[in-house]
Amino acid sequence: MRFFLLLTLVVALAGCSGSASSSPTPVPTRVASVRSTPTPHPTAIALDARYLAFVHRVCTDLAARNAAAVAALLMRYQYNSGLRWGLIGDGEGHTTSPSVLGTWLAHSRVRCISLTPDNVGHGAVLTSGWSLPSGSVVTQTAQPSWAIVEFDMIGGAWKINDWTFGSPTILQQAIHVNTPAVVPYRA
Repeated sequence: MRFFLLLTLVVALAGCSGSASSSPTPVPTRVASVRSTPTPHPTAIALDARYLAFVHRVCTDLAARNAAAVAALLMRYQYNSGLRWGLIGDGEGHTTSPSVLGTWLAHSRVRCISLTPDNVGHGAVLTSGWSLPSGSVVTQTAQPSWAIVEFDMIGGAWKINDWTFGSPTILQQAIHVNTPAVVPYRA
């Protein structure tokens, strides 16, 4: 009986050590990481060199209060033979003499804030610093300080189409209408 007990004990001990040494070595597994939200990557916005040069010229002339230079860039095409302007939301807008630009710029410190890229011959720049004189054709309804100046390509040349005056909040949203890509203006 002793022998049998001793044999059972040896087999039991041998089985424990045998099973411990025969256990498989853990193999590292590769777990794929999954992001719940994608990381945004900045998208480069290509700006046409001719368009950018035109925008810079307009912004420089506005800042310098050079009404004659700005008036020389007006469209003067079909119905658009004067200075086209309007208040955001007031309909088709108005046409007046380009000489009004001198009055507008004399009281303003205009600077360009942001611009849209050229979109099939159309672009725009958001401006601030308009301080139009009381009683001017624009201020009969409101005292705007911001405007979107829109451009169109006519006959292969960039021209100023019109001004849309309004509050900064509304115009910052409105400039995104034709394109979601709006970039800061850098002088």
